[in-house]
Amino acid sequence: MDESPTDAGNGAAADPGLPRYGFRIISQYLKDLSFENINPPAAENEPEETPHGVVQVDLKASRYADKSIDVIVHLRVEATIKDDPAYVVEIEYGGRFTFEDLPPNILEMLALVEAPRLLFPFMRVIIANITRDGGYPTLILNPIDFAGIYRAQRGQQGPPTESMEGRF
Repeated sequence: MDESPTDAGNGAAADPGLPRYGFRIISQYLKDLSFENINPPAAENEPEETPHGVVQVDLKASRYADKSIDVIVHLRVEATIKDDPAYVVEIEYGGRFTFEDLPPNILEMLALVEAPRLLFPFMRVIIANITRDGGYPTLILNPIDFAGIYRAQRGQQGPPTESMEGRF
């Protein structure tokens, strides 16, 4: 039986002369979580108004080992009801990724776009559950366009910052 490596699982043998590019997730984890219920609903049907607020995003990527990086996505949600503070959620969710034979500019793009895109759905579920468990309507965050943020920041002078802010 031939034990040669295959290309993307399609049965075709990989060319040993071609570079082996790769970016894979090894693990993901909840690093930190905080829910501050500033003004909890007092009655069964409260709050009558849907909370509104601001979502802030911060990304951090750091080298863990020669061929792996850690990416941490930090979200902060500050919600108000009728201009009164309701709750604050802060979550840091991380992932460890391995890479092979990637140029630095591609690795940067993967760390600041693809890695957060893979981690975000898990954060979204945690935020939905914690806001519901806090007595408020479930907060389902809209997807974040990490690629658009990356492109916009790369168009600015200097190194990209990894922060953004939006409203819900």
